[in-house]
Amino acid sequence: MFLTPQFQRLVLAPIQALFQRGVEDGTFRDDLGADALARLFGGLVLAAMDAALPRTLGIEQTAASLASLFLDGARRHP
Repeated sequence: MFLTPQFQRLVLAPIQALFQRGVEDGTFRDDLGADALARLFGGLVLAAMDAALPRTLGIEQTAASLASLFLDGARRHP
């Protein structure tokens, strides 16, 4: 797979640190923990790649959509 030491250091570690800070400062929920949040977000990213969203929506729109879906959920906003 792509879990090389370099990938872990350059990609995974900063993402996990972000979630850890967010859990600690109350930005993110704390019932799952930072590791679970990072893994769930990673799952969304992998699903978007599998669905070829960057090709159809573009990278910026895909990133914005993933962040919104993860942070706000799938509910329609009024």
